[in-house]
Amino acid sequence: NLANRVDDATEQAVIKSATDFPAYGQARTSNELRKLGVFVSPSGVRSIWLRNELVTYDGIGTRVCWPAEVNSAGTSAEIRAVGSASVAGTGLTEREYWAQRARDVGDAAGRSMDLREYMTMLYEPPSSELIRPAAAAVTDAARAAGLGVSVLTNDMRAFHGRSWEQGIDFLHVVDHIVDCSDTDILKPDPRAFQRAEDIIGVPLEQMLFVDDQPGNVQGAVDAGLQTMWFDIANATEAWHEVARRIGLAGFGA
Repeated sequence: NLANRVDDATEQAVIKSATDFPAYGQARTSNELRKLGVFVSPSGVRSIWLRNELVTYDGIGTRVCWPAEVNSAGTSAEIRAVGSASVAGTGLTEREYWAQRARDVGDAAGRSMDLREYMTMLYEPPSSELIRPAAAAVTDAARAAGLGVSVLTNDMRAFHGRSWEQGIDFLHVVDHIVDCSDTDILKPDPRAFQRAEDIIGVPLEQMLFVDDQPGNVQGAVDAGLQTMWFDIANATEAWHEVARRIGLAGFGA
């Protein structure tokens, strides 16, 4: 919608911020630009990133800007490769991958940076803007249809802490949060899925497990769950496929 597009000066300011501060998430970018007298919402930042191919995706609905580095398809392939190598016992785990990212960004800035500080740069402050609209819409529709929706995550509390978790409204809507970092028994370990079954109270075979990591998906298959691989390069379409898989009408074609 051209009527809703920001002026060119604002767009150029967002692009420059992405180049100068590649670790900033959309909320942080909006806040920092506001201090400079440039007013653009976090969703407006995201739209500019998308138009200029400056946006890539992580796995759970949040958005990370990596300008001039890789496009969304390339990053999707990269993250899938990390997951495949992890389950095969080679390469980096997800934690190691993001810790290395933190070191790389710190090196570029001429200082040390640990993983928690890096995640703070990317995702603070906690905001509803960090959740994909399609994720929220499908979740709301599923719960309205009487279906349970729970989160099984390897690292949310390890990466962000509980206070950040409390600041995300979406996480108050879901039925359960099963965080594997509480026990350090991580997906795709079958014990992680068994713990989810114990907490959620639904047999594994009655669950649809959705994950962007092929290794985690295979682990869920082996544990007896119904599964769907989530294509983070086509996130809205993937959420519409989730809706179709659980019998919700009105999402996508």
